[in-house]
Amino acid sequence: MSGLDHADEAPRSQAPRPLIEWRVTAMSMPGYADNVLVLVQRDITQRVEKEAELKRLATTDMLTGLMNRSRFDYLLKHELGRLNRYVRPFSLIMLDIDYFKTINDSQGHDVGDQVLRALATLLENNLRTADYCARWGGEEFMILAPETSLDQAAQLAEKIRQRISSASFPGAEHVTVSLGVAEATHSDTPQKYC
Repeated sequence: MSGLDHADEAPRSQAPRPLIEWRVTAMSMPGYADNVLVLVQRDITQRVEKEAELKRLATTDMLTGLMNRSRFDYLLKHELGRLNRYVRPFSLIMLDIDYFKTINDSQGHDVGDQVLRALATLLENNLRTADYCARWGGEEFMILAPETSLDQAAQLAEKIRQRISSASFPGAEHVTVSLGVAEATHSDTPQKYC
């Protein structure tokens, strides 16, 4: 038998509670008629924290804080599986910043990075919690909208386009985007979108 438990700690402490792994093993020991139970405990807090940090680093775009393409591909495959199993719609929106190279060339890459971060924040603030947003490549972003038809995704894309058009971005005069919208079908494969 084994388990994972939080060790007791004073309730007023702000420190994270340690994670304790415990294992109980029944062993036969010479001189004892019954099996003996051996309990082993160890603090695995640091290991769990490091594993969580590694997972975050492996699935997050470091510049924008959005999920990266690898994580998005995984979620896309999952949603295609749901579509085929439960016949539930989902749509994809691809977004590309217009003339981004001009921003980088005229204002510098630091300003370009600020624009990417600000756009990522704007996207996160204007999507449902069920939607997934990823940095797809340089200045390209993808949105996966579960339970969303093509018409609904087109409305969402227009809302995003308007919000971006009216937003102010650090160091850039005016930022516009081009968007493409598609609804997934039963015959779709991840390779069609990746």
